[in-house]
Amino acid sequence: MTSLILSPAANQIIGGTLIPEIGNLPFLEILHLNQTGLEGTIPDVFSNLYNLRELNLSDNNLTGSISDDFFDQLERVELFDLSCNSMTGMIPARIGSHSNIMTIRLNKNRFAGRLPLDGFTKFELKHLDVSENQLSGRISPSLLNHVDLEYLNLGIPTSLSRITRVEYLNLQSNRITGSIPIELNNLENLELLSLSHNQLKGSIPLVLDKLPNLKNLHLQANELSGRAP
Repeated sequence: MTSLILSPAANQIIGGTLIPEIGNLPFLEILHLNQTGLEGTIPDVFSNLYNLRELNLSDNNLTGSISDDFFDQLERVELFDLSCNSMTGMIPARIGSHSNIMTIRLNKNRFAGRLPLDGFTKFELKHLDVSENQLSGRISPSLLNHVDLEYLNLGIPTSLSRITRVEYLNLQSNRITGSIPIELNNLENLELLSLSHNQLKGSIPLVLDKLPNLKNLHLQANELSGRAP
């Protein structure tokens, strides 16, 4: 078996919990169980699915956290979607440790603490959504591409601008403070940028007006000044 897909369009609401036995399918490449009424936690044995390319468990009632070593063997994952659940804990640092991942959706959960961007310059990231969580602290650039999110003041790192292939960046409805760095003008492929409903201050960088592909910009519900592009 290489694919396991339960389509919500077919009203396949299965409920229950994720069975650990799914982790014993080493040839599985696609696992879509979104909108199927699942509850409980994600079994650690899912990290054994080393051929997995797409994992979509969105729009369920999943709880618990993602273990630090969950991504150790998931080197081929291109899509990782846990959005619209009730996941808690910290986002594991190794989520950005592999080169193939293009889409990460963790929005509408209860993740808190650090937002690890350590490996984000290594992959073909196009879609990053961590909106509507409980992220707090300060993101600041560190050595090389290392970015950390620590408690208290949350700011947008200038090193985020090194993710030059990203097309969709949504950080809305968190507790982000600080200003919008002008270095974001390096994100030439960006089509959507949402920083709304945070605690950002300062002027809106005029350089955002020069992003060639930007179609949607959401900055409302902050304390920003100046004209939006």
